[in-house]
Amino acid sequence: MCLYNNFVNRLVFFSAYTFIIGLLLVVSPSVGETDHPMDRLVIRDGEIKEFSLVRGPDFYRPESLWNYINGGALPYLDYGVGDVVTYAGIWLPDSLEIIVDVYDMADSLGAFGIFSNERFPEYDMYARGVDGYITENSLCFWKDRYYVKVFSFDDTPSDLTGIERIAGAVDDRIPGGGGIPLVFSLFPEDSRLARTESYLAKNVLGQEYLKNACVVNYLRGDEEYQLYLITALDNDEAGNNFHAYRDFLKEYGELSKKQLSIGDEAFVGKESWYGVMVFVRKGKYIIASVGLSDLDSAQSHINKLMSGLH
Repeated sequence: MCLYNNFVNRLVFFSAYTFIIGLLLVVSPSVGETDHPMDRLVIRDGEIKEFSLVRGPDFYRPESLWNYINGGALPYLDYGVGDVVTYAGIWLPDSLEIIVDVYDMADSLGAFGIFSNERFPEYDMYARGVDGYITENSLCFWKDRYYVKVFSFDDTPSDLTGIERIAGAVDDRIPGGGGIPLVFSLFPEDSRLARTESYLAKNVLGQEYLKNACVVNYLRGDEEYQLYLITALDNDEAGNNFHAYRDFLKEYGELSKKQLSIGDEAFVGKESWYGVMVFVRKGKYIIASVGLSDLDSAQSHINKLMSGLH
């Protein structure tokens, strides 16, 4: 009898628990319908007469982003992605399916970083957000803390009107404007290549310990080279990273005996992939010229960049 009573009690408890959970599911608002912070960036039926929503919106967080873009999630995680919304619709005039992905990257540097990571120089500029690019089947831009991708799986759609209209509608819903992160104003203008600014969150110059780098490309003669500004947490971390890379070059590349009187400490080296490198540490910053053989010009550019650091 005792066993029977225990069984009945458990059955009653389980039935009540199931009823409560079911009730909560019925009366609770569906996340993604009206109360998600990214919902305002969803273009729904009737908002643009030529666009009909056919999938989503679906929402993801960092821990679930793998379920959407699988291995492609890693760069977004590196740049600090938070909420993500994705949805798809049909552009009725030509029956083109258009997919919209919006990534909340937590801050403008993260949004710019993932944008610069995916942009290639040969892409055409597109005037949406702070900066954008357009390909044969996609339009991507960043604005404020958001990175937006509007695209079709049709590799060569006959017309990008629908993609442009949807991208424009999402852009209009993101407040503010802003511009490229102010840190890039510290980089010298002489020989600078337009729209080559980028931000690397991790694995700078192939080294796991080098993080948080702003990079600009330059052209002097027939040499295209880069200027790096790597920001550490403090002087000690910068010093440790500086010495670690010097040791790496000593073992796997070349270290020059040339002495430089610049910054707190400096060295010249060479690496088979990157070419001639000038590394300088000033406080918590590492400034590097990578790929320019003219050491005088490299030091001049580094000095100009260092002059704006505090």
